[in-house]
Formats: sequence, C-alpha cells, structure tokens
Amino acid sequence: MAQPLRHPLIVRATHWITALCFLALLVSGVEILISHPRFYWGETGNALTPPLFIIPVPASRASVPTGYGLVLPDQNGWSRYLHFQTAWLAVLTGLLYLATGLLTRHFQRNLLPSGNELSAFSLSRTIADHIAMKHSDSYNVLQKLACLSVVFVAFPLVIWTGLAMSPAIASVFPWAVSPQTDRHRSRSRRRNRRKERTDSARQRWHLRPRRNAHLRLPPPPDRRLHGPRVPTQRDLKDALSQRKATTGRGI
Repeated sequence: MAQPLRHPLIVRATHWITALCFLALLVSGVEILISHPRFYWGETGNALTPPLFIIPVPASRASVPTGYGLVLPDQNGWSRYLHFQTAWLAVLTGLLYLATGLLTRHFQRNLLPSGNELSAFSLSRTIADHIAMKHSDSYNVLQKLACLSVVFVAFPLVIWTGLAMSPAIASVFPWAVSPQTDRHRSRSRRRNRRKERTDSARQRWHLRPRRNAHLRLPPPPDRRLHGPRVPTQRDLKDALSQRKATTGRGI
C-alpha cells in the first residue's frame, strides 16, 4: 500500500521549479559577475569610479581593471537572457505558491507556529533535539520560522534588489529603488518655484512703463555664472548720476 503524499502536488511542483530556477540564476549570475567583478555603493558605478570591494577573479572584458593579465571569454549575452527569463519564472512560481498556500490555508495549518512553540523553553528544547539529531514527523518551530522567513522576507528581498538594479525599473519606479526620491523631488520643486518667481519679477521690471526708460541701465551679470539678477533702485541712481556727470543735468 502506497503511503500518502506528505505535501500536495502543487507544493512539490513549485518547490522543484523554484530550485531549478535558482540553479539557473546561480550559473547565469556567475557569468554576469565575471563580466564586471566590481561592486559599488551609491547611485552610479563604472570602471572609472572606485568600487566598494572587488571579487578577485579575472574579468571577461578588457576594459574592466582587475589586476590580472587574463581576459576570460565573454558570456554576458546568453547569461543575461537566461538570468532575466529565469527570474520572471521564479517570480510567477512564487506567486502561484503564495496564492495556493493562502487559499488552502497551508501557511496557517502547517507553518504558522503557536504561542507555546515560541516560548524560550520550547525553542531551547527544539535546538537541543536538533543538535542531538532527533527528528519528528511534523515541522518543528525552527523549520517553521525558517520557511516563513524565506517565503515572506528573503524571497521578496531578492526580487526587490534584483529589480532595483534594472535601469528600466529604476526610471519608471524610482521610489522602489531609493527611499530618498520624494525628498529630492520636493527639493527640486522648491528650487524651480524660486527660479520662476525670480524670472517673473525680472520680466515685470523690464515690461512696466518707466519715466526713466531712456536711461540705459547696466546689463545684468551672466546668468550662467551668477544666476538671475533683478535691477535694483541703486542701479537707477547710478544711471542718473552717470547722466548728470556727462550732460551736466538730470532728467
């Protein structure tokens, strides 16, 4: 008589597909890493900027400085295609497993630890049984916590960090890449509003009718060097003084 399956078919299938996906991600990720084995911290990073740390392996591109005189064969093309396609397959498989686990209450029945299991006595006893290689027919609290951490913490973090390295995703969803985006955007808006107010005041000054319109005011400084400058009352007085000095009379 055949023993009943411990897990449903959908759980076994999604686990095996995820395992194969991570194997393909590992192989293709190593090939992508070899093309540029330098890691950076910040918004930008290239062969001309100092890295945070370097993987001591030869690169597959001659333009990447590694300190080795050897250039490996460039496998960056197929590895990127395999990496991206496998990543989306892993995401879809994870979503299928998550939806199935929520609908069938698999997480609540089999993986969610009870209050008694989270006590200090239960945790210490489980750790002691694990060290003594004593196994049980059901999941212990350590296995439950590890599984929940992988499903709801580690796997979403892997997806988020992978998408954050994509320039296309970063341009469409910048808030998902940098939590400081809103602050920088608000600073840009405030700077633009100050510039608009200054330009508007300058335009009103030049367009309004003035009785001294025939006087030629000194030109403002270059905006590229000093920014926009609105003529002041002192400029008008200097122009009147210059006219008196040259003609001997005022207006």
